[in-house]
Amino acid sequence: MGFRRSGDAWRRGETLIQVEGIRRAEKAAQLVGRRVLWQKDGYRRHIGKVLGPHGRKGVLRVRFKRGPPAWSVGSEIEVE
Repeated sequence: MGFRRSGDAWRRGETLIQVEGIRRAEKAAQLVGRRVLWQKDGYRRHIGKVLGPHGRKGVLRVRFKRGPPAWSVGSEIEVE
């Protein structure tokens, strides 16, 4: 998991995630609209939604209602 960014802008609400077993954009497109859950210690929960694929290698764009904290980069999340 990492924040979506460009040369100038950093979009905190959007996150890029790589799902295990998905390496192509066609398979990633099948997950569009699914819910995503990032949870820490059982009480910190952030719920998001898959917006679409990012690139050709199966990375997904996810928008969270409230962005996860910066230290969550690199952690695991669940795709429902």
